[in-house]
Amino acid sequence: STGELLKSWQPSFFSNPKEDGKCDEQYLEIGCGPGNFTRNYLLPLCPPSMRRLVAVDNSHSMIDYAKREHGNPKIEYRTLDIAADDEVSQFIETEGQFDRVYSFLAFHWIHDKCAALRNVERLMAPGGECLIVFNPHPGPLQLSKAMMNSERWKKYSDVLKDVVPDFPDTYDPAYLRNYLINIVKSTSLVPLSRELVRVEATSASMDDTLRLLLPNNPVYSLLNEEGKAELENFAKELMKHGRCSNYSSTGTTWELRFVFHGYKP
Repeated sequence: STGELLKSWQPSFFSNPKEDGKCDEQYLEIGCGPGNFTRNYLLPLCPPSMRRLVAVDNSHSMIDYAKREHGNPKIEYRTLDIAADDEVSQFIETEGQFDRVYSFLAFHWIHDKCAALRNVERLMAPGGECLIVFNPHPGPLQLSKAMMNSERWKKYSDVLKDVVPDFPDTYDPAYLRNYLINIVKSTSLVPLSRELVRVEATSASMDDTLRLLLPNNPVYSLLNEEGKAELENFAKELMKHGRCSNYSSTGTTWELRFVFHGYKP
């Protein structure tokens, strides 16, 4: 589904010829994770004018994996925390600014999305464009929020709050659109599109979804075997009642995505 969104928006980007008339562009992807989407989806859709694609993530282990498993001569993998102003300043000094900045399903993990988007703006060259796609209701965060609201698990709220960014606890489209608008308004970027879209995604089995949710939950590693089984049952109940966006008993989920395409004057 993310690949389809990229294909839909990519034709609306335009190359930015330099003063000498040459197209010699560098692009940036924020939150590349293991690099499979970078190499298999983003890179093939980049135009010949692209000289290099720099893909960043704040996880050293992810970047090491991406270099090892999804390397390509045109891709350079780097570590960067997009929410850390000083890191971004240093990155701009060494790498320069970018003609395009992409981010797919990373922004929902960021606590201060306004600060992160302002850093995206700083990373963009004048005339550059960005495409930011993220999930208003990511399943792992829905589990953590449900835990904070439950009698059994709320004692772990401090642990969860440290790693769980705030996200809209509603499906009201007017509220969600306004949420995205306010993030964009914190920058000077010119919005070309600010969309809330519905995408169809294949749902994994309940067991496979649990394997996605539980190891990444900050409380899970603190529990003994009995506690882990209890949390597993809690997550299963959440999924059965349709309160986890990653799972549907039908095998197909309809999920929401924020899509922002903007440019820097």
